[in-house]
Amino acid sequence: MDTYIQLAIAGLSTGAIYALVALGIVVIFKSSGVFNIAQGELLLVGAFICFTYSVDLGLPFWLALILTLLTCLIMGLVIERLFLRPMIGKPLLAMIIMTLGLASLLKGATLCIWGARTRAYPNYLPNEPLRVGGVVISYEYIFGFVVAVFLIIALVLFFRTKLGLAMRVVSEDQEAAQSMGIRVGMIFGVAWAISAMTAALGGVVMGTIGALEYTIGNVGLLAFPVIVLGGLESVPGAIIGGLSIGLIEVFAAKFVPLSGFKIVVPYIILILVLILRPHGLFGLKRIERV
Repeated sequence: MDTYIQLAIAGLSTGAIYALVALGIVVIFKSSGVFNIAQGELLLVGAFICFTYSVDLGLPFWLALILTLLTCLIMGLVIERLFLRPMIGKPLLAMIIMTLGLASLLKGATLCIWGARTRAYPNYLPNEPLRVGGVVISYEYIFGFVVAVFLIIALVLFFRTKLGLAMRVVSEDQEAAQSMGIRVGMIFGVAWAISAMTAALGGVVMGTIGALEYTIGNVGLLAFPVIVLGGLESVPGAIIGGLSIGLIEVFAAKFVPLSGFKIVVPYIILILVLILRPHGLFGLKRIERV
C-alpha cells in the first residue's frame, strides 16, 4: 500500500507542474481565444530569472521569488504590447502563429543569456523529507502542490471579478468588446502578465525538484493533453487535468513494461479525448450553425 501512496504523491507533484503551465494557457485563452504555444518557454525564462536573483545575486529565496514574479509581470506586459497588441482584430490563426514565433524567440534568448549549461537550485527547503508511516514525502513536492492549489483558488476568484468577466467578453468578440468600451489591449496585457507569472512559478517548482536546464521548456508540450482533458476554458479543469495526467504517467511507468510508454500515454489520452469529448471534462460545449 505504501508503494501505491508513494506513486500517487509523485504523480500529484508532477501533475501540479503540468497544471501550473496549463493555467497560464487557460488564462490567455479565456481572455483572447488564443492558444499560447509559448507557455513552456515562459516557464523556462522564469526559472532562469529566479536562479539569477537567488544564486547569481545571492538574494534570499523569498525575495528572489517576489522579484521574479514582478519581472515576469513586466515581461508579460511587454510581450503583449510589442507582439500581440498589433494583432488585435486579426485572424486567430495569425495570433497562434505569432505565439509559435515567440516561443522560438524566448528559447533563443535564454540560450544567448544563460547558455546551455545545466544548473541546480540550492536546497532552500528542508533536506529531511516528511515521513508519514512508511510514506516519504519530499518538501519540494509539497511546495509544488501548495503553489498549484493557491493559484487555482486565486484564479477562480479572479474570474468572478469585473475584470475577469471582461476577459470572457473579449474572448467572445474583440470588436464587440471594444464597441462596449472595454479596453481590449489592457485585458490582453493583464492576461499575459498573469500567464507569465504563473509560468515562472512552474519553472521555480521544476528547478527546486530537479535540475535547471534548457530543455525544461518542453514541459509546455505536456500541457496540451492537460488542457484538452480539462477543457480549454476551465481553470479547475487545468488543475484536475494536470493532476490526472501526472498520476497516469507515474502509474503507467510503473506497471506498463514498455520503454517510452510514459512519454506516449498523455498523447494517447489527448487523442481519445478529442475523439470522444472534444470540449474536455469541464470545457464549454459550443453549438455553431454551418
